[in-house]
Amino acid sequence: MAKQSIGIGSSANDGNGDPLRTAGGKINDNFDELYTLLGNGSTLTSDVITLNTTAQTLTNKTITGDFTGDLTGNVTGDVTGDVTGDLTGNVTGGTISGNFIENWTTLTGDGSTNFTLTENTYYYVNTASGSTTLYLPSSPSDGATIIIKDVGSAATNSFTIDFNGNTFQGVSSSITVDDNFYFRKFVYSTTFSDWLGYSELTQNVSIVGDLEANNVIPNAHNSYDLGTDLKAWRNIYLKNGIIFEGSTDDGNETTLVASDVSSDVTLTLPSENGTLSTEGFSIAVSVALG
Repeated sequence: MAKQSIGIGSSANDGNGDPLRTAGGKINDNFDELYTLLGNGSTLTSDVITLNTTAQTLTNKTITGDFTGDLTGNVTGDVTGDVTGDLTGNVTGGTISGNFIENWTTLTGDGSTNFTLTENTYYYVNTASGSTTLYLPSSPSDGATIIIKDVGSAATNSFTIDFNGNTFQGVSSSITVDDNFYFRKFVYSTTFSDWLGYSELTQNVSIVGDLEANNVIPNAHNSYDLGTDLKAWRNIYLKNGIIFEGSTDDGNETTLVASDVSSDVTLTLPSENGTLSTEGFSIAVSVALG
């Protein structure tokens, strides 16, 4: 409602102003609008202001307390408290302190129901009651992110991640997940027309470096160890081999590769100092010694 002004005529007692009843009605209407805007219609609220229209512009104002609704635009200043909902945009020139609590969706497999995933969404997968297939978006946007995490049931009933006509790191085949607590973040790149995968290290693992598309890269050369003498890794499973750089950083390395065996083989290192010899060296020594 537009503000209603009381007609007062051109001069005192000229008979051209609003009648007393009309003037009082305008006063009541103006105050009713204020009390509705700043209160509950009959009482002003001292600590909460309710803005009933769909859009309002606040300039140089401080909001203290709870804010419920949508905030569209730029925030210049500090936000102290909890934010429940989506934050779309950039945080520039400041820090975020506290916990960022993501919204996760749980997908429950039953052996017949499959799911098409939505980009920029995080998923728990529960296959305790049956397997399922997860289809990633067929036309993802650049930077689209999807996180998939098994709740601890994939070893009982596996699930399949299907890339829905796209490739995953250059490969078009789907992924079958049968490891409990599987975790992977998928990010789509329009530059490569490809989904990229990022894994998570969990269970109290600290790393100083970067996780880059299947590689763990330290942020400094020759500076960190994998484990300590009192906190060692139990087993390491390798597919190709171990590459030793040596004392000189160059393109010449020593690679230790295991043969393709038909049964388990155990090699035990002796409890003594010394240098391991190769088969060719041992033969040469035998020939030299006769």
